[in-house]
Amino acid sequence: MVHTISVLMNDTFKQFDIIGDWNYIDMKCPIQKNCHDCGVCMCTNIEYLTRGEEPNYRGNETGYFRKKIAVELFQGKLFN
Repeated sequence: MVHTISVLMNDTFKQFDIIGDWNYIDMKCPIQKNCHDCGVCMCTNIEYLTRGEEPNYRGNETGYFRKKIAVELFQGKLFN
């Protein structure tokens, strides 16, 4: 399934002349503890990955990350 999604994304971006291929990276990430924190977990995982780190937070810390994301959005800057 991951391969199929990768092929579809590559084809889609080529239609819009966006350069680059999508790659699948297999790594351990914290698992969300409910069905409504997926966006918080995804943004947090992406933040770790852009820093070259593997996500190493606990799944029960999403409340903290939700507040951190909100403050960053309101202030227009990212925190370390």
